[in-house]
Amino acid sequence: MWRGKLFAFGQDAKTIKSHGVIDTATGKPYAQAICYMAPADVSGGTTLCANAEIAGCKDLCLNYAGNGRYNSVQESRIRKALWFKQDQESFMLAMAQDVERFIKYCEKKGFIPVFRPNGTSDIRFERIRLQSWDGLNIFERFPSIQFLDYTKLWNRTKTALPKNYHLTWSYSEASSLYASQLKPVMEQGLNAAVVFEGELPNTFKGYPVINGDSHDLRFLDEKGVIVGLKPKGNRWRKLHNGFVIRKESTREKMIRWGLTTEKELRELENAV
Repeated sequence: MWRGKLFAFGQDAKTIKSHGVIDTATGKPYAQAICYMAPADVSGGTTLCANAEIAGCKDLCLNYAGNGRYNSVQESRIRKALWFKQDQESFMLAMAQDVERFIKYCEKKGFIPVFRPNGTSDIRFERIRLQSWDGLNIFERFPSIQFLDYTKLWNRTKTALPKNYHLTWSYSEASSLYASQLKPVMEQGLNAAVVFEGELPNTFKGYPVINGDSHDLRFLDEKGVIVGLKPKGNRWRKLHNGFVIRKESTREKMIRWGLTTEKELRELENAV
């Protein structure tokens, strides 16, 4: 286990599962450090998850699963979010210090360090550049280190991302507009993560489905796949908003999307 001011390793199921993955080239295990902050507008003011409402993930956020059920954890995540909002430069400098410290820790342990800055947020860190880093962002500051994130911002790849920053888009059927972005996103070269109720299907919307819960190292996934995930926590059981893909009847889906005929449903499903 390792903990910095912002990142932590070995304290949740995702980092533990990823640590079991061995790099075939070096024979070393990966060690993934994740930064968890209070998501969306939980900390007040500006949201840290721009598409949380349209994607329907705000009330089903990973923030409340696992260790997130503890008040002390929530308070810590709110402090981090407020720090980012109130003093972005010192926050980014602290993030860089954590990266440097974790790299040294991994060197001693024989691990390969990997970082996920948006554990429960959706910040465009690629846009944050510091003068003290000669105008570089955090990924360019550490070009030999792998970073990854999930995002609900389907247009993030319209501007070239650093080669060491891997994104997976999070799919949702909370709105037809959001769901319709699946094909364009896949054509951009991103994979899509989909949360399924029950067993994972073999395919979804014509794309093969892989088990995304076996580890969290999404940069190792082949391109053109759906990353199938199981719902986390218990909130999803009572909230039917399209974020979790359920075994819905035709009528249930028509009601959720405000449709009146099965023909409309077929046309919309073909579009997304």
